[in-house]
Amino acid sequence: MKNVNTNMNKYEKKIITVPNIISFIRLILIIIAANLLIKEDFINSFILYLIAVITDFLDGFLARGLKQISNLGKILDPLVDKLMIGSAIIILLYKSLMPAWYVIVVLGCSLINIIGGLIVIKKYNYVPSAILMGKIAAVSVMLTFLFNIAYSHTDLLIYVYTLSSFLLIISVCVYAYKIRNYILNNI
Repeated sequence: MKNVNTNMNKYEKKIITVPNIISFIRLILIIIAANLLIKEDFINSFILYLIAVITDFLDGFLARGLKQISNLGKILDPLVDKLMIGSAIIILLYKSLMPAWYVIVVLGCSLINIIGGLIVIKKYNYVPSAILMGKIAAVSVMLTFLFNIAYSHTDLLIYVYTLSSFLLIISVCVYAYKIRNYILNNI
């Protein structure tokens, strides 16, 4: 097996980096926002989720800009994204504000990505980085649940759900292709 991690930057093994601190702050925001969503404080929940979405972009921008990309960050950032999305859509489903089929698509795609990533980490000692299509799909889900909170009673939501689902499915296919290529090139 080839070792692709020979050119590690000095931050790959670090835990305390600016982007990781922002991801931890985002996690706290998500816990508070989910609590507010459960209590049906939609305005404050929306604001905190929106701040969490903005900090998601900020931590990725800073990780690349400051060259502080770490293995922890490669795991933490998408994990916090999935917790943000998962908490919101499950609460909205529970409150009958989001259709079950959409929640199944989102959770199914997330589960496939998590399992695929864990297999590659365990078997090949390789931490896959996020892909652009995955970020686009994640943003579509984040915007979908923000739109859902803000406009829960509009007929446009079916189109928003459909577009987001389409982007999620494409994202899973692209991620699987990336992992497949890594495995084929490193066995």
